[in-house]
Amino acid sequence: MIIPEVLISQLILGVIFLRAGFSKAFSLRETELHIQDYQLLSGSQAKVVAYVLPFIEIFVGVSCIAGMILPISSILAAFVLFIFCLAIFINLIRGRRFQCHCFGSSKTPIGIPVLLRNLILIILALFLVQQSFSYTYLVSWWQVEFGSLTHVDILIPVVMSIAIISGIIAILDGVSLLLKE
Repeated sequence: MIIPEVLISQLILGVIFLRAGFSKAFSLRETELHIQDYQLLSGSQAKVVAYVLPFIEIFVGVSCIAGMILPISSILAAFVLFIFCLAIFINLIRGRRFQCHCFGSSKTPIGIPVLLRNLILIILALFLVQQSFSYTYLVSWWQVEFGSLTHVDILIPVVMSIAIISGIIAILDGVSLLLKE
C-alpha cells in the first residue's frame, strides 16, 4: 500500500539530503572551512565533521528514497537538521551573518528563512519517524507495483505536494538572498 504523504516526505527529504551530501563530499576541504565559519568547533573537530557529515547526508538521502531502514534514517535526519538549526540560531544570537553553505557552495545567508526551511524539514522527518513506527510493516514505495503510482488519486497529491513544498523552500531561500542585499 502506498501512503502518498509518506512517499512525498521520503522523496523530498531524500533528494535534499542527497544534494547536500554530494555537494559536500566532493569538496571536503571547503566543507571543513564552511563548518569553521560557524565558530562552534575547533579545527580538528571541524575536520572530523567535514569528513563524516557528507556521508551521513548521503546515507539519509539514499535510505529515505529507498524506504529502507526508515526509522533510523528519519531520526538521523531530524537530529542532523536540529543540530543545523542550533548552529544557525547560536550564530544569529551572536549577531553573525554569513552564507549557510547548506548545499556546499550555496550562497544563501543564515537567517530566519533558513531556520524555517530546516524546521519544515524536521517536521517531515518527524512525520516519517511517526509513520515508520505506526505500521508493523511499512512497504518501501519502490517495492510496490509502479502501475499504482500512475493512479490519479496518488499521482496528483504526490506531484502537487512536492511542488508546493519545493516552492516554499525555494521562496525561503529567495527571501534569504533578498534580506542579504
